[in-house]
Amino acid sequence: MKSNSILMQEARLALRGRWDSVVGYHFLSIIISGFCGGLFLIMAPIELGLFAIYLKSSRRLSKPNEEEVKFVDFFSGFTKGYLKSVGLVVLTWFIIFIMMIVLSAIVASFSALTGWFSYEFNWFDRMAWAQNAWTQEGVLWVSFTLFFIPMMLAWAAYIIVGIALSQTPFIWVDNPQLGVRDTIKRSVVLMRKRKWQYFCLSWRFLGWGILSVLFTFGIGFLWLIPYMRVTQARFYDEIVLESSKLQSGVKDVKVVKETKTKSTPAEFAHQPKIPDIYKNP
Repeated sequence: MKSNSILMQEARLALRGRWDSVVGYHFLSIIISGFCGGLFLIMAPIELGLFAIYLKSSRRLSKPNEEEVKFVDFFSGFTKGYLKSVGLVVLTWFIIFIMMIVLSAIVASFSALTGWFSYEFNWFDRMAWAQNAWTQEGVLWVSFTLFFIPMMLAWAAYIIVGIALSQTPFIWVDNPQLGVRDTIKRSVVLMRKRKWQYFCLSWRFLGWGILSVLFTFGIGFLWLIPYMRVTQARFYDEIVLESSKLQSGVKDVKVVKETKTKSTPAEFAHQPKIPDIYKNP
């Protein structure tokens, strides 16, 4: 698996000479969102069309002639199954929303339960360090601590779920024949043991985001968001390639076990069959 710095470098190479078109499509989506008032039924397919453009732009490094971005790609969310594209976005955000509601309820219940026990059994009076701190400041500090720790744990779980579902748009672009649930399941499988690297990759753009706000008043996001998405597309191709190699290796081992023949290291030296789009030119 390539490092995050290499993925970002490859994204810049893929965008070289194509910044104007990619940024233009992103700007066009903003204009459409303004005219339709951000209507979900229109913006969800357009957002998936943007991911198709980002993925094609990323793959220019391996197939520059076959992966040229076309205007029709911008509307692929409508042409490749409108209801499925809307359903994918709806279900993804519904899962994240429900996760946020459940975690918030758990945090609130934990804080309320802790406060009730503290009042009912005089925990604070029995704690030596708090006997002289039962003032307004002490109560506020303890209450904040009891609420802050569960909230941080809840947000960590929320981020993990969001990262697990992060590959659904790219999977939809490559596999429009998949159902909504199968697309989400495949994203969860692909992101196993890869969530931390994706999290670190996302944080690499935080500084650029701050600079875009401070020095360009948000205009810099016209270039930053495509750059970030193309980098994420490079990440997606890497984990698909890695997953293909692992699956091929597992199949080879199963075949050897079934035939019950002795194998030599040379039998496992062959390269797994990988789609042409993932091969280097």
